[in-house]
Amino acid sequence: MRKQWIIFVLVLFQLSFLNTLGQAAEGASKTIFEKIEVMKTHVNQENWDQATKMYDQLDLWYRKNRWKLQLLGDEAEYEEVAHDISRIRITLEEKDKLESKMLIENLKTTLKQIANF
Repeated sequence: MRKQWIIFVLVLFQLSFLNTLGQAAEGASKTIFEKIEVMKTHVNQENWDQATKMYDQLDLWYRKNRWKLQLLGDEAEYEEVAHDISRIRITLEEKDKLESKMLIENLKTTLKQIANF
């Protein structure tokens, strides 16, 4: 009986942890999606300096939250996020509007898939 009680408590703890993690990811994702939209707006306006500043904020967010993405998404998803983020930096440096917009949209879609696990 005691063993079953311990298992029940552990399962309950895990469920509450996953719920908290999901809520944190959802709250953070609203902020990151707003930053992504601002970056996309700067790219559309060919305001490359501002787009690069938004990229720096995005990169910082990613480095702080990479572990959450690894917990919530599968390996292909979080690797795609890392790949898109590094490629966005290159397209901003090259001032490639079309490729930047495509990568930004792909990044946004992948992050939504991870956040909606």
